[in-house]
Amino acid sequence: MDILINKTDNVVIDIGSIKPAQEGFEVTSGYFSEKTLYLNLQEELTLIADVIVPDGAVPSKFIYQNGNFEVNQNYKEYENPEKKIESLEKDIQGLQNAITELTMLMAEPQ
Repeated sequence: MDILINKTDNVVIDIGSIKPAQEGFEVTSGYFSEKTLYLNLQEELTLIADVIVPDGAVPSKFIYQNGNFEVNQNYKEYENPEKKIESLEKDIQGLQNAITELTMLMAEPQ
């Protein structure tokens, strides 16, 4: 298996059968699709051939340095915007209920 990594931070960009192309890299049977072209990125990416890729290693979530795959500490899991909005709306409702309850408690005679 071959990998493409970002030269600046060693983040794995793609995993698959990769070969240099005229203006970049061509990935076949890659992680994202059957065929991907990375054009004009020779300055930013490095091709590393014949790497043993451990189970669970996926682009962006892992870095490759010193011959090892490591978890990318800067990776953030994609969060669906609709689900995030729904979660925030529930949080807001909970806070509004708490404010109402506190207001009622403060208004009660001592």
